[in-house]
Amino acid sequence: MKFTIPGNPIAKARARTVTRNGFTKTYDPQFVKKRTIQARLKCFIKQAFDSANKEMHLEASDLAFNHAYRVELNFYFRIPHSASKSERNAILWGIPHNSKPDLDNCEKFYLDCANGILFPDDSMIVSLSSKKFYSDKPRTEIDVMPLNKKQTHSDFDKIKKIFSPDELKEFLDYVAQFTKWNPKDLYPFNAVGEEYYDSQWTASLGSKLTEFAEKYGDILKKIAKEKKKEE
Repeated sequence: MKFTIPGNPIAKARARTVTRNGFTKTYDPQFVKKRTIQARLKCFIKQAFDSANKEMHLEASDLAFNHAYRVELNFYFRIPHSASKSERNAILWGIPHNSKPDLDNCEKFYLDCANGILFPDDSMIVSLSSKKFYSDKPRTEIDVMPLNKKQTHSDFDKIKKIFSPDELKEFLDYVAQFTKWNPKDLYPFNAVGEEYYDSQWTASLGSKLTEFAEKYGDILKKIAKEKKKEE
């Protein structure tokens, strides 16, 4: 779900201290700016929840009830007023924004603002990417994607409790030797240990393995029992 905040992007500033009557107090110099952006984000979320558009409502619900997120941040900075016509055109043709503020400070500011609003806690962000640009329309774009959106299939959830990713791959390799199943089709992971699976694949595999277990489970137990007797 994408959120756009107009205006020149803001970088996180350090906390300040002030001493009065012998007492030192720390304060956030960006308190008002943060409150303003947080109010805007809350308004976005409320509009999505209240929307008659079912897809928008579902997207807002996905953000509220997930436990892992991917976040993309794009910062579009105002072109300097001092730029000449030729410099301005060159910038619009793709000169990167390689000056202050630092990219990580921009990330920190907007993640602080979004924390508890676009996601329950920023510790749940497992993937983060960001870029800086120049633009005639300065703004900040925040794209938040729930990563476990396609992950709920009851049969496959049961399988995950029994097998680790490595064990499942090994098991499917064995199964493929005695069936027409293609292990490559049954195990389309980019990397062992990947947590987020394709929805159609999890539904298909969960159904097939459940059927396989129901049909041959007792027979395989008998074979294993006889093997132990021999040992």
